[in-house]
Amino acid sequence: MFTSRAEYRLSLRADNADVRLTPEAISLGCVSADRTAKFNKWVVDIDSNRQLLRSLIVTPTEGRNHGLKLNLDGQRRSAFELLSYAEHSIQSLSSVWPELTAIGSKLAEALEIDATYAVYMDRQASDIANVRNEESRVIPDDFDFQSLSGLSNELKQKLRAAKPRNLAQAMKVDGITPSAISLILAHMRKGHYTSAAYSKQAIQ
Repeated sequence: MFTSRAEYRLSLRADNADVRLTPEAISLGCVSADRTAKFNKWVVDIDSNRQLLRSLIVTPTEGRNHGLKLNLDGQRRSAFELLSYAEHSIQSLSSVWPELTAIGSKLAEALEIDATYAVYMDRQASDIANVRNEESRVIPDDFDFQSLSGLSNELKQKLRAAKPRNLAQAMKVDGITPSAISLILAHMRKGHYTSAAYSKQAIQ
């Protein structure tokens, strides 16, 4: 499968395949009771330790006193936020919060990856909500897809041939991506049309 063609590929990572797919396997009866129990415990451990990391807060000065490299910007950060920086790990953060040494290496690795992707996942969730709220927005007949520099020539041709009436239809065009939909929406909001008539209609 080409993950580049997936609608929201940040969610389709090798490291979270078990968390995404095991519940489906359980519902189909493909997982043993022992495996199910271990999986459920893993999910609980991930969630509880993620909450712990979010609850541990440090100021830049406090962090520097413990050897952490932080900008002195007065911004308080949680341990989970700090894990999104390449220079920090659960092991290094244990100098500030000794209780983190109780987290096993496998669990620590999963939490560090989770924290790294958290910012991007939040942005993706925002993009998803934004597009869904705009699915019914009408695309004018003479909208200039050719002028969108962020689209491939192949996708421009497909959009011009399909002539989608709204964003919901545009989302069904073969090869379309969330970023392409966001780009189209951004240009529509800025009034990048080829027709003065549509601009008048929008004003009315």
